[in-house]
Amino acid sequence: MNKKRLLPILTTLLLGIMVFTFTGCSQKASADGDDLMKDIRSGSAETIDAYIEEDNIAAMDFSLELFKMNLLCQNTLISPVSVLSALGMTANGARENTLAEMEAVFGLPREKINQLMNLYMRNLPDEDKLKVSMANSIWFREGGRIEVNKDFLQTNANYYDAGIYRSPFD
Repeated sequence: MNKKRLLPILTTLLLGIMVFTFTGCSQKASADGDDLMKDIRSGSAETIDAYIEEDNIAAMDFSLELFKMNLLCQNTLISPVSVLSALGMTANGARENTLAEMEAVFGLPREKINQLMNLYMRNLPDEDKLKVSMANSIWFREGGRIEVNKDFLQTNANYYDAGIYRSPFD
């Protein structure tokens, strides 16, 4: 098959899989933990209005590599969008070598992942009969070694509208 025709077909198939993976309950999940986002409001973010082919190819490569790795596990279902979203949120707290390694896995800089995930979430169906939303949250162990930076919280609010909680995990 022609490469020019294969890319749109694979992209459409992948997006279809991602949309069906995220259908679920219409109620927001509740969390029992210290809500670190209680004083953080979503603000302006550097967003994009359309997908760029090179970015789509990088996201598709990430997804295909994830599926290849998943072949080693039996009877599991993974969502590349969910994994990319979780890693994208986490990358907002990464620095130096860790950030470089994460960006190498993504095939894109952190800012591009933030923008792509934000564009994806803004374009999810939001109608009376069909509403799809993503339920994202990050959890930290209370009393752990991780210090949560306000910039990290703000970036995740701006791009992912994610909940971030601290809990004892006992």
